[in-house]
Amino acid sequence: AQHGPRVTLLLATRSEPSAFLRRAVALGVPFRTRELGPEPVRRQLHAAADCAIVPRSIPGGLPMKLLDALARGLPCAVMPAASAGLALDGCALQAEQPTASALAGAVGQLMTRPAERHRLGERARAYIAQEHAAERYQRALDAVIARACRKNSALRSAV
Repeated sequence: AQHGPRVTLLLATRSEPSAFLRRAVALGVPFRTRELGPEPVRRQLHAAADCAIVPRSIPGGLPMKLLDALARGLPCAVMPAASAGLALDGCALQAEQPTASALAGAVGQLMTRPAERHRLGERARAYIAQEHAAERYQRALDAVIARACRKNSALRSAV
């Protein structure tokens, strides 16, 4: 708010946003809020955004909101834990440290570099198409099942 371009924050969440919004008011960041809803609402929200900010600080799990934004070609600024171990180099901008100021720096970088934002959006969509395609999932699932069958067979042979 103090050092970057003028922005309007569009907060889409199902969580209680009051503490976050009080901080936005204190910093002088204009904002709009919208409850994260079904697919038509999500489509509108992503279309209205220049980038997505994923502040997730808890490791593990599957970052569905991040994957959703990447699939739509929306450039993302993320906390390190938000990537959940996915190889997002070149398709999302990860904060260098798990701090609010580092995430703000990543967002500022996206907002002041439209060409980089565009490239990240293109790479994001390509990443999802390649790394999370149905065929790739099927191959990975087949490999897990084959490995489990081999282990099961080896256990039976040992008995």
